[in-house]
Amino acid sequence: LGLGQGSGGELGSATAGSSGAASPGPGPGPGKRAGSGPEQVHLARWGSEILQRDREAAREVEMQDRLERLAADIALKYIRADHCLKYIRVCVDTAILQEPGGYVLLDVLNSLESEYSIEPQSVPSTITWRRQLPQVILDQLSEESKNLYKSKEENQILVLLSPNYFLNMVWLHKQKMKGIFMENICENFDSFIMRVLGKQFYRKATLAVIGLDTYTREKGLYSPVKRPLNSENTSDEDSESWVSKELGLTCADLDEVQVALQLQTHTTVWFLENWQQFADHIATLTKAIARSPFKKQSERMTFSFCPDGTWSTGVKVDKDGKGLLKLWKKQLQQLNRITQPVAMAIAQAYPTPQLLQRAYRHCTTEWEKQNLLTEVKVQAGGKRVDRRVGPDISRRLYIFMTSENADIVLDKSG
Repeated sequence: LGLGQGSGGELGSATAGSSGAASPGPGPGPGKRAGSGPEQVHLARWGSEILQRDREAAREVEMQDRLERLAADIALKYIRADHCLKYIRVCVDTAILQEPGGYVLLDVLNSLESEYSIEPQSVPSTITWRRQLPQVILDQLSEESKNLYKSKEENQILVLLSPNYFLNMVWLHKQKMKGIFMENICENFDSFIMRVLGKQFYRKATLAVIGLDTYTREKGLYSPVKRPLNSENTSDEDSESWVSKELGLTCADLDEVQVALQLQTHTTVWFLENWQQFADHIATLTKAIARSPFKKQSERMTFSFCPDGTWSTGVKVDKDGKGLLKLWKKQLQQLNRITQPVAMAIAQAYPTPQLLQRAYRHCTTEWEKQNLLTEVKVQAGGKRVDRRVGPDISRRLYIFMTSENADIVLDKSG
């Protein structure tokens, strides 16, 4: 693939001992293990760079979110959710179509409702997305915003990597974690992701690697994606799940890189078997990007049948006890078939749970306890009608208030 060509492809024969002679300066030379002092300085500098990058990204994300909300609110007035694909353009780098499976991607893009264009990207073998708002929406914006949203670039970027180039960067990452710093070998993940993102730290990058399974199978090694669950071989080499014996990489090294990329730069790695899977992933990602404004809007919307918050947020009880009676009524209504008028009638007869418990203790027989609330009259619409709590609700509330069995069923069964 495009990024797999060049000096990176010859890394398999490079080792820490042959990478170069030590420099006469005080710092560690290429291929030489750094001492504790320079290593700590390097790690501290690396950590400060990540912290500064996160701060800049947070500021850019906040500004980008404000701009996106403005454009999304206007766009939602004119664009239907099922027509959103028409306003997304997929921008494919020319290097991707020069690969043997590039025609598969074109077939899938032609089947989508969205448009696509073949144009050189700032980083080779990348795919970006642009949202093109219709003129009726652009007329609602100011001149400054109109130029920005006439063809707005989305915050997603995908980079296609060859298996060999990806494994070379994994090897460099492993050496870095050991404190071995290599120079003039190939690009590491830190500089590569920074080059992909540019100064737009709010963007989310995805690395796609096609054919890594085939690459490992041809060398008689384990597949990093389809790992065998039960292997009959018990040799030491098989137990280490080698991905590249030349570079000394195992499946665990790939897992470590994936976690590091996700935590540090929010970068996702796709391992795909063939070009058809790659094209299908591009189609799925395109649909998700097109519908993202509608998804964000739906998450902010409230439903008409939801309450105004008085029930869902609970009952406020002051320090002086104000609100306890209302809370007691709400608690009663949580039991099955106890409506608001019934709960009000019980709370009026026994304003607190403690008073109801005391009344149960004053009863002499079990029958009297179960029917304590039977004759309590219920008011409906402010008027006293010939309606009472009844024996069923009285019995269930008695069991609820006095039983110590957490698994007891309140309703009668049979």
